[in-house]
Amino acid sequence: MTDNLEHRMFLGRVVTTDDFSSDKTLVQVGGIWYRYHLSGNSTYQDGTDYQVVNNTGNTLHLQKIK
Repeated sequence: MTDNLEHRMFLGRVVTTDDFSSDKTLVQVGGIWYRYHLSGNSTYQDGTDYQVVNNTGNTLHLQKIK
């Protein structure tokens, strides 16, 4: 695993609907806007919480919280 700011500071953090940009292309975590990828190639669902599970460079990998 990589040891970078995103991995150290954001791994495990929960993001809510309010953290996504209005067009759902970016997510804000820790005051910084990031691209994101949803696990399982799922699509964004309004009203759903997601958890940061990994990152690749400046792209965060999010998993839906069940």
